[in-house]
Amino acid sequence: MGGKTANTTTARAARGEAEGFSETFAAQLLMGGLFAVGFYGAVAVMPEEWTFFRRYFCSHPLEYATTGLFFIAMGTLLLKFVQHSSERSQLKGAVAKSIAGSNASQRELDDAIQQCDGSAKRTWFVRRLRDASAFVRTRGTSTGIEDHLRYLGELASDQLHRSYAFVRTITWAVPILGFLGTVIGITMAIANVTPEQLDSSLGEVTGGLAVAFDTTALALGLSILLVFASFLIERSEQQLLAEIEDFSIRHLPGVFGVSSSNGDAPIRGIEPATAKILADALDAVATRQAAIWEEQLGELRTRWESLLQIAENQGQLIRLEEQLHTNLEAIRTSETFDQTLNNLTAAVHLLSTRTNATAPQPHRRAA
Repeated sequence: MGGKTANTTTARAARGEAEGFSETFAAQLLMGGLFAVGFYGAVAVMPEEWTFFRRYFCSHPLEYATTGLFFIAMGTLLLKFVQHSSERSQLKGAVAKSIAGSNASQRELDDAIQQCDGSAKRTWFVRRLRDASAFVRTRGTSTGIEDHLRYLGELASDQLHRSYAFVRTITWAVPILGFLGTVIGITMAIANVTPEQLDSSLGEVTGGLAVAFDTTALALGLSILLVFASFLIERSEQQLLAEIEDFSIRHLPGVFGVSSSNGDAPIRGIEPATAKILADALDAVATRQAAIWEEQLGELRTRWESLLQIAENQGQLIRLEEQLHTNLEAIRTSETFDQTLNNLTAAVHLLSTRTNATAPQPHRRAA
């Protein structure tokens, strides 16, 4: 039911936005055109010595186009400023004062909305009141009105952002026209350069450069004005929407019979029991978790002691292995020494034998 009501509100807002856009767009073009015609009419009657306006606004067709777009955007901002003033007056008008009273009811709210004129019914404030009343009347209950009011605030903020799309487009297009004038002016200057007649073509070259720089300067200056003007008006409208949302949330639930104290009484009644149940459950969970952690720590301690014992035994094995290796080396060294001694002894005997064999024998005396 709530989703259906929200969709109905969105569809109604979109339909009203589309209808208002066609009317507003025509008014924007008309007002911008009137401003442009009035401006160029004033430039036409200006004294001859006032060359500034003729140079920067009447020297090239791109300057006329840039100026026309600027005045259309300024006309749009002027319309929004006038609408903003009307919105502000409605927020402080009789309808708001009647709703702010402590004894206001939904019937009185509907009667106050019906008494508003056509322009007042199109304001953000009156539309917010009408949508909130339609929400309660469609659902048959005021439950969820605060959430719906916040939804209406978000919807209005989105619509406000979309309403500045045309102004943002013009603010983007004006500098582009200036850069286009720069390209055209430089092209004109290059095309008019003739080396054979440089002196006679110098005026045409400087004229093309003048078009290039004048159109760019005009576009940048007008775009800066548009940026600051749109920023100031948009910020004012955003502040107005914030005030409307605050007013709606503070006063409309009381108009529809929603009392925050009565609505919260059942919740406050079950709070102590819920808190006790939650505390007991948390204690049980903490105790069970502590036992699990203690058991796991005991297992880790046992495994750590086993690892230490294994490491100690491994150290003893390493020491025994080193000692065995040392003994084997000693035995190997001893066997090598004995073998060497035997070899030396055999070599000495062999040398002694050979020496005795080669020694000269004494001659015997003749008998």
